[in-house]
Amino acid sequence: MKAGTRKRTLESLWKLVWKDIDKSRIRRAKQEAKAGAVAQLAVKEGEIQAVVRTGGPTRGSYHVSIPLLADYTAHRQEVVRWLTYCPRWIAAHFAGQWDEGFWTFIEENELAVFPNDTTLEKLQWGTKCTCSDWEPLCVHALTVLAEMVAQAEERPLRIFRFVGLEETDLLDGVHQMSADIYETVQSNWIRTIAEQKTPSDGETCDWMYEVEESTPSGRLVPQFRAGTSNS
Repeated sequence: MKAGTRKRTLESLWKLVWKDIDKSRIRRAKQEAKAGAVAQLAVKEGEIQAVVRTGGPTRGSYHVSIPLLADYTAHRQEVVRWLTYCPRWIAAHFAGQWDEGFWTFIEENELAVFPNDTTLEKLQWGTKCTCSDWEPLCVHALTVLAEMVAQAEERPLRIFRFVGLEETDLLDGVHQMSADIYETVQSNWIRTIAEQKTPSDGETCDWMYEVEESTPSGRLVPQFRAGTSNS
Protein backbone atom coordinates (compact mmCIF):
# COMPACT_ATOMS: atom_id res chain seq x y z
CA MET A 1 0.00 0.00 0.00
CA LYS A 2 1.30 3.44 -0.89
CA ALA A 3 2.48 5.75 1.88
CA GLY A 4 -0.14 8.36 0.98
CA THR A 5 -2.94 5.85 1.47
CA ARG A 6 -1.53 4.80 4.81
CA LYS A 7 -1.35 8.43 5.99
CA ARG A 8 -5.00 9.01 5.16
CA THR A 9 -5.87 5.86 7.06
CA LEU A 10 -3.89 7.01 10.09
CA GLU A 11 -5.65 10.36 10.18
CA SER A 12 -9.03 8.69 9.70
CA LEU A 13 -8.51 6.77 12.94
CA TRP A 14 -8.79 10.10 14.75
CA LYS A 15 -12.19 10.94 13.25
CA LEU A 16 -13.70 9.61 16.45
CA VAL A 17 -12.16 12.61 18.22
CA TRP A 18 -12.91 15.17 15.53
CA LYS A 19 -16.48 14.13 14.60
CA ASP A 20 -18.39 16.06 17.29
CA ILE A 21 -16.19 19.16 17.21
CA ASP A 22 -17.00 22.23 15.15
CA LYS A 23 -15.22 21.94 11.79
CA SER A 24 -13.89 25.49 12.02
CA ARG A 25 -12.09 24.61 15.26
CA ILE A 26 -10.53 21.56 13.63
CA ARG A 27 -9.36 23.60 10.65
CA ARG A 28 -7.88 26.23 12.92
CA ALA A 29 -6.10 23.61 15.04
CA LYS A 30 -4.57 21.96 11.97
CA GLN A 31 -3.51 25.34 10.59
CA GLU A 32 -1.88 26.28 13.89
CA ALA A 33 -0.08 22.93 14.03
CA LYS A 34 1.16 23.30 10.47
CA ALA A 35 2.36 26.82 11.26
CA GLY A 36 4.57 25.45 14.04
CA ALA A 37 2.53 26.62 17.02
CA VAL A 38 3.37 23.54 19.11
CA ALA A 39 6.58 23.63 21.17
CA GLN A 40 8.14 21.60 24.00
CA LEU A 41 6.07 18.54 23.09
CA ALA A 42 7.04 15.61 25.30
CA VAL A 43 5.82 12.89 27.64
CA LYS A 44 6.30 14.08 31.22
CA GLU A 45 4.93 12.90 34.56
CA GLY A 46 2.64 10.33 32.96
CA GLU A 47 1.00 12.70 30.47
CA ILE A 48 1.65 14.51 27.21
CA GLN A 49 2.69 18.11 27.74
CA ALA A 50 3.22 20.93 25.26
CA VAL A 51 3.17 24.69 24.84
CA VAL A 52 1.02 26.19 22.09
CA ARG A 53 1.95 29.66 20.89
CA THR A 54 -0.74 31.37 18.82
CA GLY A 55 -1.10 34.71 17.08
CA GLY A 56 -4.06 36.85 16.08
CA PRO A 57 -6.84 37.87 18.51
CA THR A 58 -5.99 35.01 20.87
CA ARG A 59 -2.25 35.64 20.78
CA GLY A 60 -0.41 34.01 23.68
CA SER A 61 1.33 30.92 25.04
CA TYR A 62 -0.84 28.16 26.46
CA HIS A 63 0.29 25.12 28.42
CA VAL A 64 -1.53 21.93 27.47
CA SER A 65 -1.51 18.56 29.21
CA ILE A 66 -3.17 15.52 27.62
CA PRO A 67 -3.68 12.12 29.30
CA LEU A 68 -2.07 9.05 27.75
CA LEU A 69 -4.38 6.73 25.85
CA ALA A 70 -2.79 3.95 27.94
CA ASP A 71 0.37 3.60 29.99
CA TYR A 72 2.89 1.25 28.34
CA THR A 73 5.95 2.49 30.22
CA ALA A 74 6.18 -0.76 32.18
CA HIS A 75 6.41 -2.63 28.86
CA ARG A 76 9.11 -0.45 27.32
CA GLN A 77 11.58 -3.35 27.03
CA GLU A 78 9.06 -5.55 25.23
CA VAL A 79 8.42 -2.81 22.66
CA VAL A 80 12.19 -2.40 22.22
CA ARG A 81 12.47 -6.13 21.59
CA TRP A 82 9.74 -6.04 18.93
CA LEU A 83 11.58 -3.26 17.11
CA THR A 84 15.01 -4.87 17.46
CA TYR A 85 13.85 -8.09 15.82
CA CYS A 86 12.08 -6.24 13.01
CA PRO A 87 14.72 -3.85 11.63
CA ARG A 88 12.54 -3.22 8.57
CA TRP A 89 10.17 -1.32 10.87
CA ILE A 90 13.08 0.92 11.90
CA ALA A 91 14.11 1.42 8.27
CA ALA A 92 10.56 2.37 7.30
CA HIS A 93 10.40 4.76 10.25
CA PHE A 94 13.44 6.70 9.04
CA ALA A 95 12.08 6.62 5.49
CA GLY A 96 8.87 8.24 6.71
CA GLN A 97 6.75 5.22 5.78
CA TRP A 98 4.42 2.87 7.63
CA ASP A 99 5.65 -0.69 7.14
CA GLU A 100 2.71 -2.95 6.35
CA GLY A 101 3.89 -5.51 8.90
CA PHE A 102 4.14 -2.86 11.59
CA TRP A 103 0.64 -1.67 10.84
CA THR A 104 -0.74 -5.21 10.91
CA PHE A 105 1.07 -5.96 14.18
CA ILE A 106 -0.54 -2.94 15.87
CA GLU A 107 -4.01 -3.88 14.61
CA GLU A 108 -3.87 -7.61 15.34
CA ASN A 109 -2.59 -7.09 18.88
CA GLU A 110 -4.93 -4.16 19.56
CA LEU A 111 -2.21 -1.85 20.83
CA ALA A 112 -3.90 1.19 22.38
CA VAL A 113 -2.12 3.81 20.27
CA PHE A 114 -5.35 5.01 18.64
CA PRO A 115 -8.44 6.46 20.34
CA ASN A 116 -11.59 4.47 21.03
CA ASP A 117 -14.85 5.25 22.84
CA THR A 118 -13.25 4.83 26.26
CA THR A 119 -10.13 6.86 25.55
CA LEU A 120 -12.18 9.57 23.82
CA GLU A 121 -13.95 10.25 27.11
CA LYS A 122 -10.59 10.22 28.84
CA LEU A 123 -9.21 12.79 26.37
CA GLN A 124 -12.25 15.02 26.71
CA TRP A 125 -12.29 15.18 30.50
CA GLY A 126 -8.63 14.63 31.31
CA THR A 127 -7.12 17.25 29.00
CA LYS A 128 -6.14 20.58 30.58
CA CYS A 129 -5.13 23.94 29.14
CA THR A 130 -4.32 27.32 30.65
CA CYS A 131 -6.76 29.05 28.29
CA SER A 132 -10.32 29.99 29.28
CA ASP A 133 -12.09 27.88 26.62
CA TRP A 134 -15.03 26.00 28.14
CA GLU A 135 -14.99 23.18 25.57
CA PRO A 136 -13.69 19.76 26.81
CA LEU A 137 -11.07 19.88 24.03
CA CYS A 138 -10.01 23.47 23.36
CA VAL A 139 -8.34 24.61 20.14
CA HIS A 140 -4.93 24.43 21.79
CA ALA A 141 -5.40 20.80 22.83
CA LEU A 142 -6.68 19.99 19.35
CA THR A 143 -3.59 21.68 17.92
CA VAL A 144 -1.34 19.43 20.00
CA LEU A 145 -3.25 16.32 18.91
CA ALA A 146 -3.13 17.40 15.27
CA GLU A 147 0.62 17.93 15.55
CA MET A 148 1.12 14.51 17.16
CA VAL A 149 -0.87 12.75 14.44
CA ALA A 150 1.06 14.62 11.73
CA GLN A 151 4.36 13.64 13.34
CA ALA A 152 3.30 9.99 13.56
CA GLU A 153 2.41 10.04 9.88
CA GLU A 154 5.99 11.01 9.06
CA ARG A 155 7.74 9.06 11.83
CA PRO A 156 5.68 5.94 12.74
CA LEU A 157 7.43 5.20 16.03
CA ARG A 158 6.09 8.48 17.40
CA ILE A 159 2.71 6.79 17.63
CA PHE A 160 4.00 5.22 20.86
CA ARG A 161 4.08 8.68 22.43
CA PHE A 162 0.33 8.30 22.95
CA VAL A 163 1.09 5.45 25.37
CA GLY A 164 4.00 7.13 27.16
CA LEU A 165 6.99 5.92 25.12
CA GLU A 166 9.24 8.42 23.34
CA GLU A 167 10.78 7.66 19.96
CA THR A 168 14.32 8.59 21.02
CA ASP A 169 14.20 6.36 24.10
CA LEU A 170 12.91 3.41 22.06
CA LEU A 171 15.65 3.86 19.47
CA ASP A 172 18.28 4.09 22.22
CA GLY A 173 16.92 0.82 23.57
CA VAL A 174 17.08 -0.81 20.15
CA HIS A 175 20.68 0.36 19.74
CA GLN A 176 21.63 -1.14 23.11
CA MET A 177 19.82 -4.42 22.51
CA SER A 178 21.36 -4.75 19.04
CA ALA A 179 24.81 -4.14 20.52
CA ASP A 180 24.16 -6.81 23.17
CA ILE A 181 23.06 -9.30 20.50
CA TYR A 182 26.15 -8.53 18.41
CA GLU A 183 28.39 -9.03 21.43
CA THR A 184 26.73 -12.38 22.14
CA VAL A 185 27.10 -13.52 18.54
CA GLN A 186 30.73 -12.39 18.46
CA SER A 187 31.49 -14.24 21.70
CA ASN A 188 29.84 -17.39 20.38
CA TRP A 189 31.82 -17.12 17.14
CA ILE A 190 35.10 -16.77 19.02
CA ARG A 191 34.18 -19.74 21.22
CA THR A 192 33.26 -21.81 18.16
CA ILE A 193 36.62 -21.11 16.57
CA ALA A 194 38.44 -21.79 19.83
CA GLU A 195 36.68 -25.15 20.08
CA GLN A 196 37.46 -25.80 16.40
CA LYS A 197 33.82 -26.18 15.56
CA THR A 198 33.71 -23.76 12.64
CA PRO A 199 30.67 -24.72 10.53
CA SER A 200 31.38 -26.21 7.15
CA ASP A 201 29.70 -25.08 3.92
CA GLY A 202 25.96 -25.40 4.18
CA GLU A 203 26.08 -25.96 7.95
CA THR A 204 24.73 -23.46 10.47
CA CYS A 205 25.08 -22.93 14.19
CA ASP A 206 22.05 -22.48 16.40
CA TRP A 207 23.30 -19.16 17.70
CA MET A 208 23.32 -17.67 14.20
CA TYR A 209 19.55 -17.42 14.35
CA GLU A 210 19.84 -14.77 17.05
CA VAL A 211 20.45 -12.04 14.48
CA GLU A 212 17.82 -13.08 11.95
CA GLU A 213 14.86 -10.79 11.50
CA SER A 214 11.65 -12.24 12.79
CA THR A 215 8.10 -11.04 13.28
CA PRO A 216 7.29 -10.77 17.00
CA SER A 217 4.73 -13.30 18.19
CA GLY A 218 1.40 -11.96 19.37
CA ARG A 219 1.76 -14.25 22.38
CA LEU A 220 4.51 -11.94 23.64
CA VAL A 221 2.31 -8.86 23.48
CA PRO A 222 1.16 -7.60 26.89
CA GLN A 223 -2.59 -7.31 27.21
CA PHE A 224 -3.53 -3.70 27.87
CA ARG A 225 -7.00 -2.60 28.77
CA ALA A 226 -8.14 0.25 26.56
CA GLY A 227 -7.90 3.58 28.30
CA THR A 228 -6.00 2.46 31.38
CA SER A 229 -3.28 4.72 32.66
CA ASN A 230 -1.24 5.20 35.76
CA SER A 231 -1.31 8.93 35.32
